[in-house]
Amino acid sequence: MDIEERIKSVGKNKESMLKLDDLGLRSLPESIRQLTHVTKLSLRDNKLTVLPEWIGQLTQLTELDVVGNRLENLPDSLCELTNLKLINFCWNELSSVPEGIVQLKNLTEFNLIGNDFTVFPDVICNLPQLTTLLLAINKIETIPVCVDRLTHLQELRLDENRLRTLPSSLKHNKKLKNLCLGKNPLKSIPEVIFVIAALENLNLYNCQLDTLSESIGKLTNLRVLNLGNNRIDVLPSAIKRLKKMEYLYLVGNGLKELPETIFQLSKLKSLYSSDNNIAHLSDSISRLEHIQCVDLSENKLKRLPVSLTKLKNLTYLNVDKNPLEFPPAEVVENGLEEIFNFLNEAAEI
Repeated sequence: MDIEERIKSVGKNKESMLKLDDLGLRSLPESIRQLTHVTKLSLRDNKLTVLPEWIGQLTQLTELDVVGNRLENLPDSLCELTNLKLINFCWNELSSVPEGIVQLKNLTEFNLIGNDFTVFPDVICNLPQLTTLLLAINKIETIPVCVDRLTHLQELRLDENRLRTLPSSLKHNKKLKNLCLGKNPLKSIPEVIFVIAALENLNLYNCQLDTLSESIGKLTNLRVLNLGNNRIDVLPSAIKRLKKMEYLYLVGNGLKELPETIFQLSKLKSLYSSDNNIAHLSDSISRLEHIQCVDLSENKLKRLPVSLTKLKNLTYLNVDKNPLEFPPAEVVENGLEEIFNFLNEAAEI
């Protein structure tokens, strides 16, 4: 079915969605403007450089997906689509949004990942119903104070920008659960983060961090914490307060040991701590009764504790590239079952 036939079919059958993905489109067929009943329009992976002004006639649209095109600007008529709940302009060449976007009072998800923004568009702060704002992989240097107007915001992705700090007003975003700041030159964690008590997922991957503040213990709702590829060599004792933690990423730091406090995180399911300087693994690891995945590859371990065998839910253990003597390399290379057999036999001697 060619493009015009597809458009005609959607019109004739009153279908709610028009999908024209990956068709090499450089412009939108004008026949689409007649489909005023359509609620979802997907134009992914084409070669569009502009959206026509007449797109504002598609007033029933609730979802607009234009991922992977070449848009540099957005038409003002976009702001007439007041039923929109989701806009996805990921992977285009946008550097601004029209001021009239404030008319989109029903918009809950706005995806602008992978564009050319150098400045956070302040006008976005006037979209009170936003729950998801994705601005990762841009060139943004500062976040405006007005971000606190987004009182319903639950997910904020700002990873891979040029941020060095965050505004203190972010503390008013009390519903924020997911905050991604990876690959920003923060160097230290902005204190305002520790006030956002609802946080469940905090990503600080590759932020040039040297230390982790004891204030991390205030984030008692955290389930996922990513501190990978920083320069942290000691974990604070307050980490033991993160009783809901399930996934902890410590890859590529300077840790010399896993402190006993980690083994108090009884709900932990995955622990990724490869590429550190860990030379000793405590018997206390057996306290992680829900652990399923442990990655301790590329460390300095010579010995694994026999207590590992008490981890009945463990299905993945990676200890490659360690100078292990107990168990020996020929056991380790045969996988988890053989490692456990070896440790169990050793325990009986």
